[in-house]
Amino acid sequence: MPGFLSLFMEKSLIQGVLVVYMKIIAVGNEDAFVTYCQKKGFEIVTVPIEMQHVDSKNEGYHYVFEDELASLCAGLDSSFILLGSGDYHYVSYGLVRRIKKGFSYVLIDNHSDTQDVNVGVTHGKYPVNCATHVREILRKSNAIEAIHVYNKGELTIDWYDSMCSVVRSENDFEMVIEDTYDDIYLSIDIDVLSSDNVDIEKYQVYDQGKMSVEELLAIVKKIKQTKNIIGIDICGMSQDSRADAIYDALIEILK
Repeated sequence: MPGFLSLFMEKSLIQGVLVVYMKIIAVGNEDAFVTYCQKKGFEIVTVPIEMQHVDSKNEGYHYVFEDELASLCAGLDSSFILLGSGDYHYVSYGLVRRIKKGFSYVLIDNHSDTQDVNVGVTHGKYPVNCATHVREILRKSNAIEAIHVYNKGELTIDWYDSMCSVVRSENDFEMVIEDTYDDIYLSIDIDVLSSDNVDIEKYQVYDQGKMSVEELLAIVKKIKQTKNIIGIDICGMSQDSRADAIYDALIEILK
């Protein structure tokens, strides 16, 4: 496979046949996620507790400082990263900051994650959390554009509108993806899915979307077939055991 991902592929011999596969690293601390990753045999990197600061202005969230996040991501020798719940989606920001060339950031998520960082700068350290990381990606990374895919309700967008296309159906996505930059960073939060497929709202503080698993997988397959994926992260794991199968299906398509 060409491009950035090739730097993170491993080789092994199975019964005399050379097998090349993509290395997957899991980043997160939550029990359901850790249990899933242990069963799969993925390397697990925990986010140090001392990095996670309680966000007193946004109940249920925590934030990290971007310099500490950069140090964590610098040690991840893979561009295929699994995350736990959406609370850890900010790791995506640290991952894309490592990319030194232009790319399109494709976000499949029920939320735009472009809120303003409003917890305040502390001693020169800049905070980022799961609700703000895409705003920071558009401000500070080499992302040329963002494509946001979801299908529930209307989003309030402001200054980043000129850099972001909003897609609300598989058919719309077919048209938009043709005009995107060839190199794609793909970030997926499975809270985009309907509760008929997996229950996110029962376990986390934010709402979920209405997309079907079939539509999600079709969109991901289209990206895989037509674009050069240079990085991947997946989040949204919940205690609902159906989340395991959704992670499995996405990994199977993308690995």
